[in-house]
Amino acid sequence: KRLLRTTRVAVPPLPPTTRHCLRNLTALEAERLMVRSVSLATRFKWQDPIPSDVWKFNAYHKISQMVLLPGSQYMVASVSEMNGTNWSLIVFVMDGRYNVVPLAKMSTESKAYNLVAKYMTVDGVAGITIAYNRRAWRHRGDGLKGCATN
Repeated sequence: KRLLRTTRVAVPPLPPTTRHCLRNLTALEAERLMVRSVSLATRFKWQDPIPSDVWKFNAYHKISQMVLLPGSQYMVASVSEMNGTNWSLIVFVMDGRYNVVPLAKMSTESKAYNLVAKYMTVDGVAGITIAYNRRAWRHRGDGLKGCATN
């Protein structure tokens, strides 16, 4: 933990919860965080970055855009039904034991553009805040074409 406090290497962002603050990390978690930080810094400095792992899952929707929150525990995605209609936002839990689990789904009027998700406290309640832009279509049929054309 002392090394993490004094390192000049960029440490990956953690969720802003009491469980993930530095004083509550276990020795093993702190060591893993330090090793990841140093190995990422070394890889980006001396090598072309290549993915070390690819993880696939079935979202049962067409995903047009997704954002991973700090700590990689949650992912927010703008999705449509398989036929390209009925746009929604889905919050997925990235849980290693059960793969990827949808946590919440909210219908939107159109595809979400410029999707941003952050941990924030609003009115004293800590949670995930999601912001996005949407388009007002001049012709109603233009918004129903799905992921490929929007």
